[in-house]
Amino acid sequence: SKFFTALYSFKNKFVENVEQAMTEPHSSLANGITLGLKQSLGKELLDTFRTAGIIHIVVLSGYNMTIILAGVMYLLSKFPKIPRGISLLIGAILMLGFAALVGFSATVLRALLMATLAILARFLGRPVLAMRALFITGATMLLWNPLILFYDPSFQLSFLATFGLIAISPIVERKINMKSSLFKEIMVATIATQIFVLPALVYMTGQFSIVSLPVNLLLLPLVPYAMAFTGMAGIFGFIPIISKIIALPAYLLLEIIIKISSLASKIPLASISISLIPLWVVYVIYILYIWLIWRENRKDVSL
Repeated sequence: SKFFTALYSFKNKFVENVEQAMTEPHSSLANGITLGLKQSLGKELLDTFRTAGIIHIVVLSGYNMTIILAGVMYLLSKFPKIPRGISLLIGAILMLGFAALVGFSATVLRALLMATLAILARFLGRPVLAMRALFITGATMLLWNPLILFYDPSFQLSFLATFGLIAISPIVERKINMKSSLFKEIMVATIATQIFVLPALVYMTGQFSIVSLPVNLLLLPLVPYAMAFTGMAGIFGFIPIISKIIALPAYLLLEIIIKISSLASKIPLASISISLIPLWVVYVIYILYIWLIWRENRKDVSL
């Protein structure tokens, strides 16, 4: 396809422009958070991000794309003359184009679908319909390939993260007394998804990061801005001096992300190894989660 040939040529040129505008490891991290290219980050930095609990920023997951789409929708909401339906359509088209750019893999498509469902719930205020759509989507994926339920952690974590964002975000938002802002949107999404994914993640990896939540709350608001400046540096790379100037804010933001992650990973017991926990314990925790969500929603209805 000439279209995809041109698209991937643009992607390769974009990566080269970013590498010329910034030094390592900042250029690799910039391409990682923008395009999901984490291969050149190196084992040491990847281990640092894992320990700090922010490895997801360089992996194109449903969680990662939800944060990106939340930022896009928030910025579009600042233009009141644009109808909400048009804003949603613009957001969906932008994310579809992004998915095409990074390769249209099964993981990316699943992440895109999950992120879109979650954001529809947030911006339409219809969590019940979004939850129904989530289960229909999950059931369709299982009909296509039932093995992903047991052997695909990406599907499991994407589904749980989206469920948490739909079900827990309204509860978290009510608890946070803060003026509406992009930071609040990211904070609500971070807390909701981290809470719901945590039991499954600990069961799968045997690791529990005690610094993950504060580090995510501190650094995730920087990611959209780092991505924006990286994007401009990659696009305007044909003018080297201008691209280096544009890349400077991205470089500084990425330096902050690297430094804070490094400091957090060196905290004693930042990541705790947990011996294998029985699967039934994970089920009990999720049953407790569902009961707490039901109780909070019932309390809200009674008020």
